[in-house]
Amino acid sequence: MLEYIIQCWNCLGEFDVFSAVWCGCDPKNPTKLCPFCLNCFCSASAEYKSLFWKNAPPQLAEEKSTLSKSKDLLGDMLVRMKKLTTDQLLNALRQQKLTGEKLGEILVRMNFIEQEDLDAILAQQQRVLSIDLKNKKVDASLVQNLGLDYCFQHNVIPVERETMPNKTLTTMAMSNPTDVGAIEWAQKRLGSQIVPMYSPKEDILAHLNALRAQGIGGISTAPVPEGAGAAADAAAAAAAAAEAKTKTAMNNLLATALQTGASDLHLEPAASEVIVRARIDGVLFKMQSIPKELEDALFARLKSLAKLNAQARGLPQSGKIPFKSSATEYELQVQTFPTPGGESINLKILDKGQLLKKLDEIGLNSVELTYLMSASAEAQGLIIVSGPLFNGTPTTLYSLMQQMAAQGRRIVSIENTTQVLLPGVTQLEVRREDGFGLDKAISAAMNLEPQVICMFDFNDIEMAKTAQKVANSVLVIAEIDARSSTMAIPAMVNLGYSPQTLAHHLRLVMNQRLVRKVCQHCKERLEPSDELLKKLDLSEEARKLPLYKAKGCARCHNIGYSGRIPLYEVIYPVDAIRQLTEAKASAAELEREATRNGLLTLGQNCLNKVSEGLTTPEEYLKAGF
Repeated sequence: MLEYIIQCWNCLGEFDVFSAVWCGCDPKNPTKLCPFCLNCFCSASAEYKSLFWKNAPPQLAEEKSTLSKSKDLLGDMLVRMKKLTTDQLLNALRQQKLTGEKLGEILVRMNFIEQEDLDAILAQQQRVLSIDLKNKKVDASLVQNLGLDYCFQHNVIPVERETMPNKTLTTMAMSNPTDVGAIEWAQKRLGSQIVPMYSPKEDILAHLNALRAQGIGGISTAPVPEGAGAAADAAAAAAAAAEAKTKTAMNNLLATALQTGASDLHLEPAASEVIVRARIDGVLFKMQSIPKELEDALFARLKSLAKLNAQARGLPQSGKIPFKSSATEYELQVQTFPTPGGESINLKILDKGQLLKKLDEIGLNSVELTYLMSASAEAQGLIIVSGPLFNGTPTTLYSLMQQMAAQGRRIVSIENTTQVLLPGVTQLEVRREDGFGLDKAISAAMNLEPQVICMFDFNDIEMAKTAQKVANSVLVIAEIDARSSTMAIPAMVNLGYSPQTLAHHLRLVMNQRLVRKVCQHCKERLEPSDELLKKLDLSEEARKLPLYKAKGCARCHNIGYSGRIPLYEVIYPVDAIRQLTEAKASAAELEREATRNGLLTLGQNCLNKVSEGLTTPEEYLKAGF
């Protein structure tokens, strides 16, 4: 299988380009979308783009060439209108090359767009006029004469009639203004020349339903299938049954997730099913499959409850669904994004009570807690809270802000997604789609004159500039993606933080990791090999203690692990650490000095948990400390 691993220019996350989707900024010249920060590299430097394409495999260059050489404006318009993803357009163009069909026909046949979307675009291309029905009064007598049933069947509605000296004109709104048969029938039925105008199907149906509610009907002599009334009743019953089936599928999905302790669900469309993967204690498992026929209804229900645009399938969206289970309040964070196989949905399940722990309940030992409390009492400076994704840094930040707010300090946070509301904290949520981007959030935060500013997802040069500027007068808490506390310091410098200023501002650097806790009900003794003991590098005393391996039982859902244990690595910057920071020392040099000053590394911390029988050698080796 082809792979092309690159580092995102924005968040520095590494991902396989072939598994990422093309962006929709410019269908003729697209770039890839980072699956972590959801940014494409259209705004990246020319050097980054040049290096990307210089090392790109030929297959990737061929994909871009297919898109850039397309002379059909239809695909370009659909992508720009967010009706189609660039990857879907690429698949359709390849099909067109094989069959020679019209692009629009291929897109409808492949279920990439609806017929009404195609009709709307074709209407624009043919310069058919549009009509806005939302505030338009419709002549009910025209609908009566044409026949309400006929209007429903063909998605048309006659709007108004105008008498001219030699003829009469009737304006008719149509979802497909190129439907010649419907135009000819209306002209014959109404005895008037028809002026077809495009209107979205939903606007037409809204007017028709309103007229039906008023008792407007009309009998059309156009052919109507026998048993149409019975068919409508059957269709209504089928729709109700389908809705009930969708609700049941969604409720079962959430119930299973809560029962297994899943933190995330990933709904991934496949050819014959929707695959549901659950993240349980940080590891992804295939939890179940959902029948393909429920995909559209289930996705539409999720998007509706999260107040998302159900039609925007080519654009990442995010929303929230609050719900309760057994008196516990949860929040379902919904994120949709396009993939080559269709739209996928990620669901993050938040137990609000678990996020609002007291600072002394998150797993810090007494020394680490003392260091953090001392640093957070400072009036200015910089605290770095770091860790890889999915390792609990938001819990630490919320606990820290909650503690400081209780002390009466004025705190402002900048968050991409607010996971829980904190009393006494002004939380600013970045909403780029609503025009409230990072720059405006930073400006708003500074206008509030905070004593403490907490920056989640600290991966932006603008954030580094702001932190460097304000840390002389306020306390800045920055969450950054790094694998160790000593790696977090060079990471800040790479974002543009001056080493000299960083050394002066630094109050504390902490890193955290979550490792799975071996199930205490089914764990088994492990007889370690000499090779394993060598890899673990245990002390002579620790080698005398028993080691365990995971087995699996009903209590842990046959996984072998249940829950996770937090590990922390805390650097309280002494003069030697500040000097190394100023000298732009490497992470290895910083770790050696910090260890000399008593640092307990993540690896040593994890080995202690292995020796205590709380986790396994497998977890230690997998973490790659």
